[in-house]
Amino acid sequence: MIIFVRNVKSTNIFMAFWNRIIDWFRDLSERNRLINDFNQSAKDAFTQLSVSTLLSAMSKKGDSSYRHECSSLFLPTGFCIKVTAGTALSKDEMLYIGSVILTNEALTRRLFILGWDTLIIEDIVGSKQVKWAIKDFTNIGRSLPWRG
Repeated sequence: MIIFVRNVKSTNIFMAFWNRIIDWFRDLSERNRLINDFNQSAKDAFTQLSVSTLLSAMSKKGDSSYRHECSSLFLPTGFCIKVTAGTALSKDEMLYIGSVILTNEALTRRLFILGWDTLIIEDIVGSKQVKWAIKDFTNIGRSLPWRG
């Protein structure tokens, strides 16, 4: 009977490990899909002359002081939006882009859950950037609305 218990225990450990691997690949796929969707939307807006600046999203090293319980351990934790063509942005314009993203609670929670902890907006040169801790904009932990 002891041998059977050990086999069940080792099977459970293996299944837990296997499920973590599957979750990791699912998260990686969702992260890539979010970046690809953003980049396609940015390209469409640029080619349709809706905006004068082409933006591109990518993963980049995040700020370690912004880490949270869902921060990725093995993937870059910075969600970076960089100007790739067109006019350079002023700091006010970079702050505006950041505020548009951070006021979208569904998007910030998705970034949070997918392991990003830092939102970075970079200018075309890359020397100018602004960054925020995503966890500060998810509104996690606030009181639930009472519906009685």
